[in-house]
Amino acid sequence: ILADSTTQVSAAVVNVATKIEPVTMFAASTQTDSNCDNSMRRHLFVGHVTENNKNCRFWTGIETLSLLKFIFEWVLPCAEKVTLWMGKKRYSTSSKPRRRILSLFEEYLLVLVRIRRGLDTEEIGTLFGITQSHVTHIFITWVNLLYKCFIPLLEWPSSDIVRHNMPQSFRLRFPSTRV
Repeated sequence: ILADSTTQVSAAVVNVATKIEPVTMFAASTQTDSNCDNSMRRHLFVGHVTENNKNCRFWTGIETLSLLKFIFEWVLPCAEKVTLWMGKKRYSTSSKPRRRILSLFEEYLLVLVRIRRGLDTEEIGTLFGITQSHVTHIFITWVNLLYKCFIPLLEWPSSDIVRHNMPQSFRLRFPSTRV
């Protein structure tokens, strides 16, 4: 009985082995597998950040998921109109903007995570499955976008208010300071 089982298992292994794709086809599909891995890594990370309020607060600094989503929905109309910053490179007007690799929400999370956690471009790139240069393009684009969206909401205090709330020791040593 044991000899027959071994023969059947060996025959099954041979059948499976003949159905496996050749190594050359595997090498050709490496790029697709890499894209799939990056997409999976990104999906898992975004899922982790948006899993609960605790993770949201840890990774982004925003207290709740509902606030995270509210802010995103508030900046979304502006974000949909923006193309990624590409540095000082000049492109002809006929060339199309680069297709985005990440969704707008993933780009938004990338920026918040980088600001909150202080991760460098390599670490952020690994988490989101993109290159360091792409992280830079996304980060600069979104920081400028968020600045333009939030500047109307920021009110700088007058010099009298700053002077009134300045610590006494600071006021004595640096009387003409204006923040």
